[in-house]
Amino acid sequence: MHLERAQELIPTLEHRLGLVAPPIIAEYLLARREPDAALELVSRTLIDHSADPRVIDEMLVWGARAAADLAETARDRHDPTTLETAGATLDELVASREKLPRPPFEVLVPEDKVQPAMQALFQAEIQRCAAQAPTSDAWRNATHKCEAAAMRWEQAIASWRWAQALLAEGAGRSAIAAPLRSAPLCSRSRGRSLARHHRRARCQLPDLPR
Repeated sequence: MHLERAQELIPTLEHRLGLVAPPIIAEYLLARREPDAALELVSRTLIDHSADPRVIDEMLVWGARAAADLAETARDRHDPTTLETAGATLDELVASREKLPRPPFEVLVPEDKVQPAMQALFQAEIQRCAAQAPTSDAWRNATHKCEAAAMRWEQAIASWRWAQALLAEGAGRSAIAAPLRSAPLCSRSRGRSLARHHRRARCQLPDLPR
């Protein structure tokens, strides 16, 4: 596959500055349902990319997402050891980022809508990892921030998580319907299927009212 070939050609791929490889590889590993590998990759390579704050902030988001996926699986399997590892590794990742130059998700110009969106995604994933409830407000905020930044795929993911959180909180059908309606539209705008990306979702969502 392409990743294996890339690693053959560039054995230190994830450590090379300018290639932005860790976020891409982390996304690939999460798609393969390997959150532990994704979290380990981001933790191991974060400092290597400290020269580019935006890259390490993106890595922070992927690390939080990997930790949240790992924690959710551990809770489903009643695996306290893995659950504790996920939280501890994420805490270490956040501590490592805070020691690097420039504050996380720093906005340098008012026109920058991407960094606020990334920060909102990070905060929502932090709550998902810790199973903090309720989380629907965090995902609603992330959805709106991603929409403002024209980050359509991330908006779709956040919308889906928002709907999941509302369902878990016992919200009504009409409340759950709103984020679900926007999620497929965002997904189609990127030419990909949200259902494929989230086929591992843990809960069954109700049919939308027509």
